Amino acid sequence: MAENKNIRFDYYEKGLSLYCIVRKEINQYILDVTDGIFKSSPINPYFTMTENAIIKGLYEINEARTLWEDGNYHVTVFQILGASPNPATDDKIGEGDIFITNDYIRYRLWNMPI
Repeated sequence: MAENKNIRFDYYEKGLSLYCIVRKEINQYILDVTDGIFKSSPINPYFTMTENAIIKGLYEINEARTLWEDGNYHVTVFQILGASPNPATDDKIGEGDIFITNDYIRYRLWNMPI
């Protein structure tokens, strides 16, 4: 059974529409929202991030459908500017790396533009 991977992004603005893309670094595969599997050509790579109801400005996704292999994963967070996600025109507001061992997130490192 897969463990829950809670990916959190703390940002100074609240009430935003954010999404993220998760990439497995070893092979550059992208996590597909439709089935939770890393693929070279995902059908839908855009995970909608939900703002925490109590801690405003904390945006999260939870993913527990599949086991993730040990290793580094890169997460890029965008703010939706139009009607739907479009990384070519949306603002990238942060990115970070997570390290997985035994299907658990061991650490997170975030970089945010100033």
